[in-house]
Amino acid sequence: MSIKLKKLARQLNCSYSGNGDIMIMGVRDLLEEEPNYLSLCLSKDKKLPEYLNNKKNKNIILLSRYNMEGFHCILVSSKNMNEKFQKILSLFEINESIEEGIGKNIFIGKAFKKGENISIGHNTVIGDNVMIDDNTVIYPNVTIYNDIKIGKNCVIHSGVIIRSNVEIGNNVVIENNACIGNTGFNRGFGKGKLELTLPLTGKIIIKDNIFIGANSIIARNDLSDTIIGSGSKIDALVYISRGVKIGRYCRIAGQAAIGDEVEIGDEVSIGPKSGLYDKIKVGHNAFIVSKSGVLKNVKEGNKVVGSPATSVEDWKRREIFLRKVIKKWVKVKKWLDEL
Repeated sequence: MSIKLKKLARQLNCSYSGNGDIMIMGVRDLLEEEPNYLSLCLSKDKKLPEYLNNKKNKNIILLSRYNMEGFHCILVSSKNMNEKFQKILSLFEINESIEEGIGKNIFIGKAFKKGENISIGHNTVIGDNVMIDDNTVIYPNVTIYNDIKIGKNCVIHSGVIIRSNVEIGNNVVIENNACIGNTGFNRGFGKGKLELTLPLTGKIIIKDNIFIGANSIIARNDLSDTIIGSGSKIDALVYISRGVKIGRYCRIAGQAAIGDEVEIGDEVSIGPKSGLYDKIKVGHNAFIVSKSGVLKNVKEGNKVVGSPATSVEDWKRREIFLRKVIKKWVKVKKWLDEL
């Protein structure tokens, strides 16, 4: 999409300077000096040219660099700045939508219930007793097993597999190739064969306003349900094992692994490449630093780091002690070498 500078200013209820007929092609960072693109930054930012800092208006500046010799500016008051910025981004948002309705080569099982304004892409497989609510978009090549409920305004991207007995709330986004409801690691190794320990009867319950990143896996348990709380965000390549309970508004970064039946409170942050051992509990507002190995419970509000994970304060004391020991050892070694 492209839009003239003067028309954009009019839509934002802003003033502009320079040639209003310049075509604005999109939004970029100020350091990316791409012609005909709009940038946003604070007027006090050191990256802005000095003459812009001298302007009377010291609020947010939306800056369009159309060549290397000058600028054209839209000056935006500080009121409703976030709202206007969101509006600009929405104007230039990349369009990935598919046509409303049901595409080609679709297999749909028995007792299928669908809401209004849903979209289902080509080559999608939908099993028996599936319900998809209003305004949900399912991209091509998605596989949905039996006994699935998907709420309103969800987006299921290509390659996703949703296995049986899964409930998905409203406003959920599942990125490419995620697998929801796999068997997990609940298999026993017999003599020369791989055998199931118990049949799987637990549900996967994904509540409202959740993001699940690409290639992530959420496993099903034998008895208890696996639950993801409202507002949580799960990054790409995250493994959530069977029976895990995740609270509301949690953030789990890429390549984290959460063991069987771990309970995580609300507003917990888990850094990338961290591992949580089976059946531990993590309290509300805890923070797990990246690459930590958490082997025991984490109290509410605690910040832990390392493997095995410990509080940041204990980790710092340990690091200081080890550095002192190393320095002393270097001195002793030097003295021994001189003997």
